[in-house]
Formats: sequence, C-alpha cells, structure tokens
Amino acid sequence: MKHCSSSRFSPNISRLYNLMRTLTQAQKRSFKKYVGFKEGKEGAGYLKLFDAINRFIRSEQEPAGLSDYLVKIQQFQDRTKTGQKSKYLYDKILESMRSQPEVSRLTTQLLGMLQDINFLFFKRLYDECFDLIKDTKKLAAEIGKETYILELFIWERRVYHASRSIVDLDARFRSMADEEQKLIQEIRQSLFYNTLANALFVSAKRDVPLPMHMETLMIELTKRNEQEVLKELPMRARFWYHNSLSFYHEILAKQQQKSSAPINSSINLQSALYHNEAMINLSEGPGKMVADEDTFFYDALVDNYINLCQRLGEYEKISGFEQRLISTKNEVQFLRSVTFHHINRLLGNHAYQEAADYITQNRLSNRLLFYENRISEGRLLALRHACGLIFYIVEQFEAASDWLAKNYQGQPSKNNPTFFLAGEFMYIISLFQTGTYKRDPVRPLINFQNKLRRRNVKISDFHKALFSTLKNVFQPKLPESKEEIRSLVEPVCNRILDENRNLIHFAPIAAWLEARLNGTKVADELMKYY
Repeated sequence: MKHCSSSRFSPNISRLYNLMRTLTQAQKRSFKKYVGFKEGKEGAGYLKLFDAINRFIRSEQEPAGLSDYLVKIQQFQDRTKTGQKSKYLYDKILESMRSQPEVSRLTTQLLGMLQDINFLFFKRLYDECFDLIKDTKKLAAEIGKETYILELFIWERRVYHASRSIVDLDARFRSMADEEQKLIQEIRQSLFYNTLANALFVSAKRDVPLPMHMETLMIELTKRNEQEVLKELPMRARFWYHNSLSFYHEILAKQQQKSSAPINSSINLQSALYHNEAMINLSEGPGKMVADEDTFFYDALVDNYINLCQRLGEYEKISGFEQRLISTKNEVQFLRSVTFHHINRLLGNHAYQEAADYITQNRLSNRLLFYENRISEGRLLALRHACGLIFYIVEQFEAASDWLAKNYQGQPSKNNPTFFLAGEFMYIISLFQTGTYKRDPVRPLINFQNKLRRRNVKISDFHKALFSTLKNVFQPKLPESKEEIRSLVEPVCNRILDENRNLIHFAPIAAWLEARLNGTKVADELMKYY
C-alpha cells in the first residue's frame, strides 16, 4: 500500500492517513469510544474528519486522491484548520493506543513501573520509590531489558542524592559503579552478537560469499567450546550467538549445493536446525524474551525452523513442535506457523484432498476469526489464499469462494499485484461455479475491471486476454463449438506454460479452463503446470 503524500494539505493529513490505514476495526471502534469519553461534544467535530478519512480508506481509492476527496466535503476546504485537526487526531490516536499497547504483558508492566517511579520521586516518596526501583530492575533483568536497568541506576542515584546520608552515598556509589560496568559489558556482548547475526543475515539474503574477516571470525567461533561460550554470555547475547551460527551453517549449506561438484549439505542444515531449535527454547524460556517481546522476529524464527525441518525430512520434529504449541495453548503460532506450513507442504505434494480435509477437520475458518487480528496481514492473506486455492482445486467452489472472499471481496490491491489478480480471478470463477450471478455471470468480471481502473492498476495484454476468454466461457455470445472455445483457451494456457515463473499464480485458472473444456478434473490438469 502506498503512503499518502499531498501538497494540497500539510504533512499532518498524510501522517494521519498512514496511521489510520494500519488500524484494525476494533482499534478504530476503541478510539471513537475513547474520544467520546474524554472529549465529549467537543470531540465530535474531530471525529467527522476521522470518519471522512475512514470512508476514503474503505472506498479503495488511491491515496493521492485524498486531498480532492476532502475538498469536496465542504467542512474540510480550509487547509489550515484541516491540518490542525489532523495533527490533533494523530496525537489522540497515539494517546488512545497507549491504553492498549501491542506489546507483551511484562513489557507493559515494566513501562508502567517506570512511570510510577517518576511519579513517586517527584512526590518525594523516596522509600517507596527505592523499593519500586529494586522490583523494576528484577523484572527488567528477567525479560532481558538491560538498557532499562541502566536508566534505573540513574533513578537510584537520584533517590540516594535526595534522601541518603553521605556515608550511604559513598558506599552505594562504589558498588553501583561495579554493577554498571558489568551490565555495560553484557550489553556490549549482546550488541556484538546482534551485529554479527545481522551481517550474516544480509549475506544469506544477498546470496554472496562471506567477507574474509567474517569467515575467519566464524571459523574461530565454531572451534570454541559452546558451553564455555554460553556460560560467559547474558541471556540476550546467547540468543544472538545461536542466531549467528544458524545463519552461518545455512550459508555453508547453500554454498555446498551451488558448487561445481555439489556436496551433501545435510550436515550443515542439521547444525542450522540445532541452533534454530536452541533459539526457540531460549525464546520460550523464562521471561519469553522473544516469543512475547518481539513477535515478528519470533514468527520468522518459527517459520525458518519448520522450513529447515521440512528440507531435512524431520517431520517428527514438526509434529513435536505442533504438540508443544497445542499443550501451551499457543493458538496464534499454531495457526500462522504449523497450519500454514502443513497446508503448503500438502499443496507441494499435490495432496489436495488431504489438505481440504485437514482444513475442515481443524475448523480453520472458525478459529482464524478469533485470532486474525493477532496474525500479520501478509501471513493471514497467504493462509486464506492457500485454503481457498485448495478448495478451488478439489472443486468445492462454495468453500473456495468463502475463503477467497475474505481476501478479495472489497479489499484494496495488495503489495503483490500478480498474487492479487490471480486470487480475484479464482474468486470470480468460484462465484460462477456456484451460480451466484446466474442471471448475469459476467457481472463480477466487469466489476473487477472497473475496480482496477479506479485503482489505476496497469492491465497487461495477458490479463486482457484472460478477461476476454473468461467472459466468453461465462456467457458465450453465440453457441460455439468446442474447437472455437479451445481456440480462445489454448493461447492463454500456453502463455502460462511458457512464462511459468512469471505467471505461475495463474496456473489454477488455466487448469480450470482446460478441465471445463476437456471434461476432466482441475487437479489433474494442474499437474502439468507444477
């Protein structure tokens, strides 16, 4: 999704738009209640602007059109006042979200305790403030927030200066200096391994050989006794240590596979899996440093773990991990990780009916409704698309349309336009198959074309040919022979076969066209495309 940028209004309107489009419906409702409660009648004027921008977002128009849209609404023609209202609304949304922060329970508790320390100190309740500082340090250490502990040392100094004798000051400041130096050393270790892991990640993604100095460093690191290294490291540094070695062994495995005489890379992949598993155990251990504190990173970690297990055929490990998630009632990770990878593995193995049964037996449709706001948008879209695709392939088109509608009905274009277009076409075919638009079967296609024009989406010659072919299949103008239909279908299908890499998302559409033409199954026709 593009960010809004407009010269017609101040940057405040752009910032407000970009913030509002990230809010869930629940967060928008919560904000309106918050403003109504805090501001009363005075807030109603600001909510008019909120509602106007929200309507614009829901209308699926391009961000660049927001300025013209607001000008048409008479009460927002004054650019200066609208800019001021936008800044106020932006600040109020952030303020309201502080009451429901998207961080872990322990981090929320820590931040609240820091605010309480500030309050108690300036109320000169020094003994209470000092006790709270000790408790807050303990919590910060538990969840690996070393930098917050440094800040707490500053507060402790202020309390001692304000309320303790010179003798107490002298003794405590000496011991405090030693504690701080130890803490700074731990932070340095964490930063060292964090920086190393980041550098290795970049090398892995760029698929380039490691620089000589980094190669030498990693060789030396792998020679050291792991237990001795870990004994010296704080919790967060241990995590980045394993992260570095996991990336390093994956890089080695990739180099082995690409060599002129490919070597069995399973040993390095096993090592990468070992270190990945160690990270998951650390993440889910005391304090849940990553599992709760950095959910996006933890999601990537789990994905990589399952991918490595699949590459090595370690399906028992995947099953064990699945059972662990079930036992800990981590429903979000079960849905976004285990379920997603399991479905895609079945898709890759052409086990379409087994995948459909898995979706049905696990009641994924109902379960996702409860947790969709806690799963990243990209993964949620991919998961729904995969479920819709599976039911489409096994020709359960009513279930396919239900899944695909959640992604494509009334939704704006996503970052991957090819993925979006293919999914929308499958959704329209599912509607045709279920007879939803029996009287006017081409209507969804025409609506889709109009929607793409409104969004200024560039339509290629291939897409135009696909639109034309589907219109003729849905509602032929004349009774045509099978050969005449074939003359329309074959060029589209051959184009997908020839440009498989670029048009692979359209293979299910080609398979449906051929299955309809040949009287066969979609799943059978799909085999030649994958």
